[in-house]
Amino acid sequence: MQIFNYTGCLQPQKATVLMLAGGMTSPAVFDEVAKNLPIQCAQIDWLGSPGPWDVVSVGKRLYQFILAKDLGPTLLIGYSASGPICMQAAIEDTHGRIVGLAINNTGLNTANHGDPNAPQKILDNWGDIAYHQQFLDRCFAFPISHDLNTSLLQYILKMDKQAAYEASYQLRQIDLLPQAHRINCPVLITHGILDKARSVEHALIMKEALPNSSLYFLHGGHTIFIEAKKEYLFLLDAFLRELNLIPIGFCI
Repeated sequence: MQIFNYTGCLQPQKATVLMLAGGMTSPAVFDEVAKNLPIQCAQIDWLGSPGPWDVVSVGKRLYQFILAKDLGPTLLIGYSASGPICMQAAIEDTHGRIVGLAINNTGLNTANHGDPNAPQKILDNWGDIAYHQQFLDRCFAFPISHDLNTSLLQYILKMDKQAAYEASYQLRQIDLLPQAHRINCPVLITHGILDKARSVEHALIMKEALPNSSLYFLHGGHTIFIEAKKEYLFLLDAFLRELNLIPIGFCI
């Protein structure tokens, strides 16, 4: 049974990178990262897959997906709403399949984050192009290409409104801080200092709570792996080597 829709080809027992986008965000935001990875990878479309879409459920399903596909050592990359999903999957991992997390512009909870009425506004404004464009504008500190903006907007308009609402609502109900000590794998935390959504404090709290983590601030906004692509790929390359996931002789 396929637990998630995804882009990519996954073979069992191979080192793997799985990438998850944020709330109301197309997996296509990871296209450039995927092109630069020398090991097998997949972009998980968790919002475009059958529900439920709450963080805890998706995190548990992500771990089951890794087991069902019999993947080798796996690195999870997530940001925004998918950061907690990746962390929840790592909490669930009792087999040591998840060897690292690369999370950015996210947090262990939503304390002092965003608009508490955001879930209801999703229901009230769904289908309003100006509303959805405002959301996309908040995801970037600098202008993006017309093609990328159009692709991201079309993804939102095609997705299930309930998925967007449930993910946003449930994200505001959970707090992974008390369980953060259970995440023992190495964690690469990156954060765009121009982020309009998540604050620097969220990154600092994660760094303090996660026992085996490193934190880097980059010049960009919420979707840092696009806005500071070169710097992000440099850090990801070093992290993959630290985890012994990149074959000798390859370079991102």
